[in-house]
Amino acid sequence: MMKWIRLLTFFCLYLKATPALALESAVVSYRIHINIQDSDLHYESEAGVRMTIEDAELKPGACLYVPLEDPVFRRAAELHSLTGYSMRDQASRVDAALQWEKPELLEEVRPGYWRVPALEQKGVLKLGYTLRIPGWKDRPDRPRILSDFYPRVLTQCPELGPEEFPELPTASRFEVTMQIPSGWSQLNPGHGSDAAVQYRGRDFYVVLYRNGKVHETEIDGLRLRFLAQSDKFLKLQRPVKTILREHYGVIGRWPTEDLLLIDSEEYEPISVAGLVLINRPQQALMRSLQEDWLNWKIWQLNKVLAEQWFGYLVRVGRLQDAWLTQSLSESLGLLFLKDSEQYGNLFASDDENDAWFLLNFTQTQDILAATLSLMQSHNALVDENQRSMDDMLQRPPYSFVRGSQALRVLLKEIGRKEFSRFLREIVGQAVERPLTPAHVLNLLRSKFPETLSPLLLSYWQSDVWPDAKLDGMERAEGGQATAVRVSFTNELAVPVDVVLKTKDGQRIVRHVQPKDVERPIVFPVPYASVDHVNIDPDRSIFDSDRYNNSSLWTELSFFPGTARTLADDAYTIVWVPFLQKLPGNELSLQLGWQLFRYVGTGLTGLLVYQPATGKTGFRLQWDTNKPEHSLKLHLRVSQDDDRTLPGERETSLTVSRRPLFKGAPWLDIYTRQRLKQTLGNRDESHLASSLGVAITGEKRRTCGWRLLGDHAVSSWVPSGDFNYQRSVGLLKANCEVPGLQWQGQIFTGVSKREGDVPRGGLFQAQDVEESRLRLDHPRLPLVGRLQTWSTDVSTPLRLPLPANFLVLPRRSLFKVFADGGRLMEPDHRVLLSGAGLVLPIGGDVVGKQPITFLEFNLLAVLYRKIDDTVDKKPGFLFDFGGQL
Repeated sequence: MMKWIRLLTFFCLYLKATPALALESAVVSYRIHINIQDSDLHYESEAGVRMTIEDAELKPGACLYVPLEDPVFRRAAELHSLTGYSMRDQASRVDAALQWEKPELLEEVRPGYWRVPALEQKGVLKLGYTLRIPGWKDRPDRPRILSDFYPRVLTQCPELGPEEFPELPTASRFEVTMQIPSGWSQLNPGHGSDAAVQYRGRDFYVVLYRNGKVHETEIDGLRLRFLAQSDKFLKLQRPVKTILREHYGVIGRWPTEDLLLIDSEEYEPISVAGLVLINRPQQALMRSLQEDWLNWKIWQLNKVLAEQWFGYLVRVGRLQDAWLTQSLSESLGLLFLKDSEQYGNLFASDDENDAWFLLNFTQTQDILAATLSLMQSHNALVDENQRSMDDMLQRPPYSFVRGSQALRVLLKEIGRKEFSRFLREIVGQAVERPLTPAHVLNLLRSKFPETLSPLLLSYWQSDVWPDAKLDGMERAEGGQATAVRVSFTNELAVPVDVVLKTKDGQRIVRHVQPKDVERPIVFPVPYASVDHVNIDPDRSIFDSDRYNNSSLWTELSFFPGTARTLADDAYTIVWVPFLQKLPGNELSLQLGWQLFRYVGTGLTGLLVYQPATGKTGFRLQWDTNKPEHSLKLHLRVSQDDDRTLPGERETSLTVSRRPLFKGAPWLDIYTRQRLKQTLGNRDESHLASSLGVAITGEKRRTCGWRLLGDHAVSSWVPSGDFNYQRSVGLLKANCEVPGLQWQGQIFTGVSKREGDVPRGGLFQAQDVEESRLRLDHPRLPLVGRLQTWSTDVSTPLRLPLPANFLVLPRRSLFKVFADGGRLMEPDHRVLLSGAGLVLPIGGDVVGKQPITFLEFNLLAVLYRKIDDTVDKKPGFLFDFGGQL
């Protein structure tokens, strides 16, 4: 289930604006000279920078803010990525770094902040430092982008919280001279020659490039430039201008006077006003998919251009408030895509052919909201003080979608014209100060109907999602009218459209406020003439359960097959075949399928066939969630499916609560009931009941751990021949440093038994979900007690693969592994080791980190020692699900 959700979520993770720095209105002058040698661009040395800062208010004790050294600033840039920070994606990456020539003249207050004890001249500060130029070692000819490479001056070092930004000038004067190697050119905002540039604005950047074509144009006073590596990139001028004009028409002003778009081979999150980087997928299939078959590239352009207004022109002062500009930029983008016939659907079409699949922008928002309700049951954005929740940074990166959905309700209520005015008012009031949720609510109270602010606040403060329900329809006025009863299943009640359609095609719409559902809604249509009734069939807002919205029967479709969209009110069956070879099992051919009830619940099936043994097995599992109670239910029936023991049928029901408490996201609890049946031996059938607790932790996002305890008892044994108590403890940990990744686990299991206990009360040492001895053969006996350990050390594997190959070189790993353990009752000692490859199958994504569809794990077991017997004959294991 979760694999499919992650795959669907890929198509929808399309908006993440980075919170930029909050600013005020002082004017500072920066005179900068940069001397770059050819060796600096090959990472053999660092560029020299001389800088003079002039500010009439500059005094001893002033503060220099260096964004490159500020962990809050770096974290802000990471919020751009699809999955957050990953060192695997940073293989061969060189980050920018600054080193003072005379650090003894400055006092470091904390990372990113330096105090200036003395000035040689009042109002003037002269600095010298070296700068490591960022880039990729394996792509030396690609453009280099210098952003935030210069320190900003503050009157004093501010006292800030751990996720807050300093306030900086809204505009500064820049005079920049550069010396660059022969064969390289530069682009930057402002005007002047290549040797000397003058610019007045918020941020300054430098783009160094060796190859590419620069095209410059103008749109209603905005200087627009493209740095293209191919002619195809220049064809984006038309949609870029269309998007910019649409956004300008809404906001009424440009975010900057100069906008540069760069055609790049690599995804790089950039947090600079006036600079947009669009990465180009290296795989021909992924490039064609996103540029020809899909409108994904246009959607990403729409996203990053909207961020120029909400994200850079309008900024936040805390990382926790990032969701606010993210949701506002998404709403600005929605106004463009909502009414666009050419780009409104993710799947492209032309005048001759319709799109083969339908997925519009609001549908992707709804998929994200439904996914968030599963992944993060507590997802309110603000507290009772209208302040963003402190745990926002520990949530999924798409948590901002609650803010987007709330704004969609607002758009529905006031219409496009008034909503555009609302966005303009925010820009007008927030340019000179950081934006907060309270500012938005105060704006609504002061300039819009008084009912809107409470509506928006209730959506922001709620953990549940709107769910309008059609309770039924009945005859009214002697059958000459139709009464429709509507209710809301939780406290988040929002206005909805109730639509009645007659048998002759007439469509009647009633816009219903929450207070109106206390009485039946009467339509002046004879009951006999009604075809059906539906709540919000146009999907103008997000409804968490549309299966209770309509009087029509629920439809069923297949993908691949008859499905034309991911319906939120119908069932869809997705199917796929694959191979698998797990420890202690023969090679199996498998056919997996899943019946989706949207993304919230699903019935999953698996057919398994082992050619070597002729055995056929199956697995059926059903998942459902109760987000309002943080509960997840999982029902599974399986037999001979590579996880159950041969000849065993298992039926299990698991109920988990995650988190156990709202204030403890690291603590989970679950209970499981398992009915185990041994085919051909009814006396071994029994019910096992278990209770488990899991604790998770993280250290600076580079290390993590999970501690699990589980205790099971044979709670019902019809034969009365046995009973057992089965306890396990599991500790998993992982750490990542540049160029190296480690993960390991320790497992212990004890089974206290009376009588002739069946196999379900014992331990299988080769179970990859528990003890994890990755031994290909022989199959080890079941034991009553065991203690095992496993460890993996991985390093990036830079495979010399063609660019078109659907294996991601940067994410590929070579790993060595070792497993060992002591088995008791009966006693054995096991030690094994080997090496393997982790080959993520996927591709590059425009505007995001690469996406992995499948992860092919291939392990070669090179050494086995069971008791005193050593076997060095190579054996192999593989799977596509990351279990190895």
